[in-house]
This record gives sequence, C-alpha cells and structure tokens, in this order.
Amino acid sequence: LAKATAGTGAGVVSTLVCSPLDVAKTRMQVQSSIGRGTKYTGVANALATIYRDEGVRGWYRGLGPAVCSVGVFWACYFPCYDAAKEQIARASGLSEAAAQVHIAAAAASGLLTDVLTNPLWVVRTRLATQWLVADRGEPVAYRSMGHAFRKIARDEGYAAFFSGLSASVVGLSHIMIQFPLYEKF
Repeated sequence: LAKATAGTGAGVVSTLVCSPLDVAKTRMQVQSSIGRGTKYTGVANALATIYRDEGVRGWYRGLGPAVCSVGVFWACYFPCYDAAKEQIARASGLSEAAAQVHIAAAAASGLLTDVLTNPLWVVRTRLATQWLVADRGEPVAYRSMGHAFRKIARDEGYAAFFSGLSASVVGLSHIMIQFPLYEKF
C-alpha cells in the first residue's frame, strides 16, 4: 500500500507539473496526421500558441484522464512488480535480487498495467487533441471524460480503447531497463 500510494502521488504530481509540455508534445505529434500542417513549430511556440488560443486551460486539456491513468498505472505497477519478483524468483529458483527476475517482473507488471490503463490514455489523447480539429471549424467531439468513454464505445466499439496498445507494449522496454537499474542502484 505504501509503494502504491507513493507511486500514485509522485505520478500525479509530475503529471500536473508537466501537463503543458505533454499537451504540446501530443498536439505536435498529431497535427500533421489530421491535416493541420505545422501550426506548432516547436515546444515554446506550441505552448505560446495554446496559451494564446485557449488560455491556461488549454495546457491542461485531458488532465483528468491523464491523472487517472497515471494514478491507476502506478497504483497497480508497484504492488504487481513486488509480487511478480517474489513469484518469478520462487518459480525460477533465482534470487529476487537477480537482474533476470527484475527484468521479467518489470515486463509482466508493465504489460498488466498497460492493458488496464490504455483506455484512459486513449481518452486522454482524444481530449487533449480534439482542439486541433476545432481549429478547422469542426465541433469538439467530447465534452468530458465520461462523454468520451460513452461516445467511443458507441461509435467505434470497445476495441478502440486499445488503439496504440501494441506500441505501448513495445515501449515497455524502458521499464525493463529502468527497474533493474533502479534495483541495482
């Protein structure tokens, strides 16, 4: 419980502090795919443009789902990681301190938490980027996090909540490096 609480708290605080950068990054990544050209030409320009067009609120688009995603991710990850280390060590006969155990535990915990939180990340990305579409005069698709969940499920089906999951799973490589190093250090 202490690790889940600490992980959740740290994740939520970092999400709050870094939200403007995350929104800018996400919009810069998405803009060309929806025919926006290069509205945002760099991080500073994106932050300034978002502020000019939407105010401070623009820097925090999608914050609710981001906080939920980060909170759920780290609340699940740390207890799963500890439990996986114990189970993998017991099943393999290796020490819990073995790098192979840390790598396998990080991968298993990351996979589980990625699957659990992917729907939240899909909603977060949609909420943060829908304002690019609104710039073209099209109506905003989602009014809230709950509305986004209902609309995506109704219009696209539940499989849409797992868009990008394969890329997220490939991205688990960072925790398969980070957590064994964390344990070693």
